Amino acid sequence: MRVLIVVQGAVTLLACLFLFPLGAAMVLTNGVLAVATRGADRRLFAGIAIAGALLCIVLALVLSAVSTSSNLGPVVRLED
Repeated sequence: MRVLIVVQGAVTLLACLFLFPLGAAMVLTNGVLAVATRGADRRLFAGIAIAGALLCIVLALVLSAVSTSSNLGPVVRLED
């Protein structure tokens, strides 16, 4: 069972990197599963949810920093 949780956690983290909306949904799912389980499984699900959430936040901050600092050069207006 724990191997499946770890594999699912790896898929969650990859989804956070490459498919942001799916990754965010999987993070929420891990949070729900952490509440629904007990013991070591709960710790695994909670750790995955926290790591995924942090990854989503860092990715969002990096993307916003990159998108605001890109310079497209001078604007050329074509007049008729």
